[in-house]
Amino acid sequence: MSEIEFILNTDLTREYPGGPLEYLGNWETAAVQLEAVTPNEDWRDSAKRRKLSQRFTVIGWTDGVSESALDTTQTWYNFVDSLRKKLARRKFKSRNQRSNINNSTLDLGQRYDYPS
Repeated sequence: MSEIEFILNTDLTREYPGGPLEYLGNWETAAVQLEAVTPNEDWRDSAKRRKLSQRFTVIGWTDGVSESALDTTQTWYNFVDSLRKKLARRKFKSRNQRSNINNSTLDLGQRYDYPS
């Protein structure tokens, strides 16, 4: 199995180095390379979208993201762009929630910063 096929047949897991955005970038690159090397009628936008969506779902982490992107896009490039935006929004919201929690803890005077 080639490196391209290996990447395309790898499922996203919580242990994937770089997380979902890195996985998406690697998968997209491999899909484009495969298409360039072996043009195939079976490897159209819908097939790529469906295969990535099947491999991209991790319950409690990325569930719902790919399904939502599938429902709201028609092309491979729009699908990948939508996934990136959804993941970035989730990451931003998560970071802000942690920041708000840290700030509220700080406001209550319950946080102690140990000297480094």
